[in-house]
Amino acid sequence: MFKNMDFVQTIGKTSLIKIIMVIFQREILKNLDVLVLEINPSPKDKDDEDVIKTYLKKWFEEMKVNKFELYNSDLPQYTKTRIDKFITNG
Repeated sequence: MFKNMDFVQTIGKTSLIKIIMVIFQREILKNLDVLVLEINPSPKDKDDEDVIKTYLKKWFEEMKVNKFELYNSDLPQYTKTRIDKFITNG
Protein backbone atom coordinates (compact mmCIF):
# COMPACT_ATOMS: atom_id res chain seq x y z
CA MET A 1 0.00 0.00 0.00
CA PHE A 2 2.75 2.48 0.91
CA LYS A 3 5.48 1.28 -1.43
CA ASN A 4 5.06 4.08 -3.98
CA MET A 5 4.83 6.98 -1.57
CA ASP A 6 7.84 9.30 -1.45
CA PHE A 7 7.57 10.11 2.24
CA VAL A 8 7.79 6.43 3.15
CA GLN A 9 10.97 6.09 1.15
CA THR A 10 12.32 9.18 2.91
CA ILE A 11 11.63 8.08 6.47
CA GLY A 12 11.68 4.34 5.86
CA LYS A 13 9.03 1.72 6.41
CA THR A 14 10.28 0.86 9.88
CA SER A 15 9.96 4.47 11.02
CA LEU A 16 6.46 4.71 9.58
CA ILE A 17 5.39 1.60 11.48
CA LYS A 18 6.86 3.05 14.69
CA ILE A 19 4.98 6.32 14.17
CA ILE A 20 1.70 4.47 13.61
CA MET A 21 2.28 2.34 16.72
CA VAL A 22 2.97 5.41 18.89
CA ILE A 23 -0.22 7.06 17.65
CA PHE A 24 -2.18 3.88 18.32
CA GLN A 25 -0.72 3.22 21.78
CA ARG A 26 -1.09 6.78 23.05
CA GLU A 27 -4.56 7.28 21.64
CA ILE A 28 -3.40 10.58 20.15
CA LEU A 29 -6.35 10.66 17.78
CA LYS A 30 -9.09 10.38 20.40
CA ASN A 31 -9.88 14.11 20.08
CA LEU A 32 -9.65 14.17 16.29
CA ASP A 33 -12.65 14.67 14.00
CA VAL A 34 -12.14 13.42 10.42
CA LEU A 35 -14.26 14.20 7.37
CA VAL A 36 -13.40 12.17 4.26
CA LEU A 37 -14.90 13.53 1.06
CA GLU A 38 -14.81 12.63 -2.60
CA ILE A 39 -14.33 8.88 -2.32
CA ASN A 40 -14.33 8.06 -6.00
CA PRO A 41 -13.97 4.42 -7.04
CA SER A 42 -13.06 3.34 -10.52
CA PRO A 43 -16.10 3.16 -12.83
CA LYS A 44 -15.26 -0.46 -13.61
CA ASP A 45 -14.97 -1.43 -9.92
CA LYS A 46 -17.94 0.16 -8.15
CA ASP A 47 -17.47 -2.19 -5.16
CA ASP A 48 -14.25 -0.33 -4.36
CA GLU A 49 -16.27 2.36 -2.59
CA ASP A 50 -17.55 -0.17 -0.08
CA VAL A 51 -14.05 -1.57 0.42
CA ILE A 52 -12.56 1.90 0.95
CA LYS A 53 -15.28 2.91 3.41
CA THR A 54 -15.03 -0.36 5.32
CA TYR A 55 -11.25 -0.10 5.57
CA LEU A 56 -11.30 3.54 6.70
CA LYS A 57 -14.12 2.96 9.19
CA LYS A 58 -12.26 0.07 10.78
CA TRP A 59 -9.00 2.03 10.88
CA PHE A 60 -10.60 5.16 12.41
CA GLU A 61 -12.36 3.04 15.04
CA GLU A 62 -9.15 1.19 15.92
CA MET A 63 -7.27 4.50 16.16
CA LYS A 64 -10.05 5.76 18.43
CA VAL A 65 -10.80 8.79 16.27
CA ASN A 66 -13.41 10.89 18.07
CA LYS A 67 -15.76 11.41 15.13
CA PHE A 68 -15.59 10.60 11.43
CA GLU A 69 -17.79 10.69 8.36
CA LEU A 70 -17.12 9.19 4.92
CA TYR A 71 -18.72 10.40 1.69
CA ASN A 72 -18.42 9.46 -1.96
CA SER A 73 -17.95 12.00 -4.75
CA ASP A 74 -20.95 14.18 -5.32
CA LEU A 75 -22.01 17.55 -6.63
CA PRO A 76 -19.93 20.46 -5.25
CA GLN A 77 -22.89 22.09 -3.52
CA TYR A 78 -23.47 18.89 -1.52
CA THR A 79 -19.81 18.76 -0.56
CA LYS A 80 -19.95 22.28 0.86
CA THR A 81 -23.13 21.43 2.77
CA ARG A 82 -21.50 18.32 4.24
CA ILE A 83 -18.46 20.32 5.35
CA ASP A 84 -20.64 23.00 6.97
CA LYS A 85 -22.79 20.39 8.71
CA PHE A 86 -19.74 18.46 9.96
CA ILE A 87 -18.16 21.60 11.40
CA THR A 88 -21.32 22.97 13.04
CA ASN A 89 -22.28 19.60 14.56
CA GLY A 90 -18.76 18.98 15.86
